[in-house]
Amino acid sequence: MKKELFKLLVAEFEKLGINPTKWLGTRTNVKRINKKNMADTAINEFAIQREFDDKGVTRILKLFDEEARYLAQLNDVQGNQLLNNLKTVNKIVKPPPKPEAGIYSLKEGKKFTADEFAEKKAADRQKLDSAILKASMDVSKVDTKLAERLNLDMSKVSDWEKLQAWKDKHGVPDWAKESHEGIGSLFKVVDDNPLADLGSQLDNIEKEGKSLLEEAQKLTDLAWKMSPEGQAAEKAIRNDILKRSYEGKGFAGGIFGDRSDGFFRAVVRPFLLAQHDKGKIKLADNTYKSLKNMDDLKGGGDFMDADPVRVFRLHYGDNAFDLIPKQEAFGMGPSGYGPTSETRNAILEGLVGKPIVKVGPDNPGGYLTKGEYKAKLDHEDDVLRSINEGEGRFGDMSQEEVIAEIADVKTRKDTIKMAMDQDYPGYEVISGESKKGKEIAEKLGITAKPGFPVTEAGKADLKVVKPKKKIDRPSIRLIKNFDQELDDIGLAKEGYNLQEIGILKRARDVMKKEGQNPDDALTWVRGEMADEAGVDIEEFMPDFDWGDFPGKDSFAQGGGVGSMFRRV
Repeated sequence: MKKELFKLLVAEFEKLGINPTKWLGTRTNVKRINKKNMADTAINEFAIQREFDDKGVTRILKLFDEEARYLAQLNDVQGNQLLNNLKTVNKIVKPPPKPEAGIYSLKEGKKFTADEFAEKKAADRQKLDSAILKASMDVSKVDTKLAERLNLDMSKVSDWEKLQAWKDKHGVPDWAKESHEGIGSLFKVVDDNPLADLGSQLDNIEKEGKSLLEEAQKLTDLAWKMSPEGQAAEKAIRNDILKRSYEGKGFAGGIFGDRSDGFFRAVVRPFLLAQHDKGKIKLADNTYKSLKNMDDLKGGGDFMDADPVRVFRLHYGDNAFDLIPKQEAFGMGPSGYGPTSETRNAILEGLVGKPIVKVGPDNPGGYLTKGEYKAKLDHEDDVLRSINEGEGRFGDMSQEEVIAEIADVKTRKDTIKMAMDQDYPGYEVISGESKKGKEIAEKLGITAKPGFPVTEAGKADLKVVKPKKKIDRPSIRLIKNFDQELDDIGLAKEGYNLQEIGILKRARDVMKKEGQNPDDALTWVRGEMADEAGVDIEEFMPDFDWGDFPGKDSFAQGGGVGSMFRRV
């Protein structure tokens, strides 16, 4: 018998629990009595199985233990037959271990053991619980916002109880309860879909959470809006917006009484016109015309019509309203008759003195304070809220009408924002060569640079923003398209900044009204702006291109043609 076959036989015997090597060297000359043996004939698997089931393994082991005694006498054919019989018996007596029970996942395309499957289910449950917790916390923010509205501290048990009492009173469900109205609906999402995969369940939780949040916010907002506290808060917000829309002492008295804004308008309107006529102040043409025609009383809007109270506030200061006497001091009795406007103007001029700002803005809207601008923006936001909530007349509008209303409000907001950014850009441009510029530079420990901006916080921003493309010289741009009005947005797209746009527009006005050429018009504007800044003309923005004119280099000696255009 071949050596390799012998080794295989020994291995199968040992698997059955028999050691055939102990018989090696024995019975080499002993002949078998029974010629039918395990090495000559194939055994019947079913017969062996029946023998094993009926009498156990003892008889089978005895038969093969006897067979092992003659192992050394077998040839290759007999060896192969015995090997096959041993394998058949081993399959019955020593069956291979059954595969461990597991669960096949179609999604992952793999089989999990029981432990792996339990571990996976626990991880999935943790993810589901985390998603439910997140959605629950989002919903709880509705209560937090309501507590802030009611000025309650949720960390205090007493305030928490007050919140629950308020919700019960106004029919707001307790979303924290595990009911179908609260976070219990999130657990129900999982319970109702036990066979859904993890991704679908997470998506369903997120969807249900958003729906629950929207419902909670909607019901809470509606309850707040209908409650006395909500109505009082809404009234307070609108009163605050109205108050901020008219800042200062000139509006403090309201529309009635001896010190009302109506009284101030009547007093300061002729005074402002007279001061302009005398050259004490300089009003833009549109402002002067608006005051004279009393357009502010016709309801045209703050950006188109100049309010005398605002104009007086800018030129003479807010405290100047305290200096205006009551109407009796002007000699006006109950009949309303009294001295002429000229007399009242003279009295008022003696009381308020010189203006603190001589040259007014280029348009009536420039007389608004930054706070009044912001109040107007807040008012438009309040209108948007009313539209979205369908308040008043908005509730009866069609979808198309609502869209048109929202578009109008957003257009007004954009217009107000653009005007505010132009009138209050957030910084003032100061020449680094001026006295003030040098003082700021020294204080901040920086090198003075011409025309650097100083922010509202008082920090100098030395970044020089250069136009991306070459722009025309101001004198050239003033001639270009002379028949067309200068547009802020168009000039900005060409590369001019806000200050340069203002200079160009003022110079264009001078060209049209005074018949000046571009260079002289720019010098005229420079003189006006130097007076407004309180510096000599040669010190004002020396690095700006003010055009070409004879004697421009003589500014250093304080002379030159430009001095002819100084405003006094």
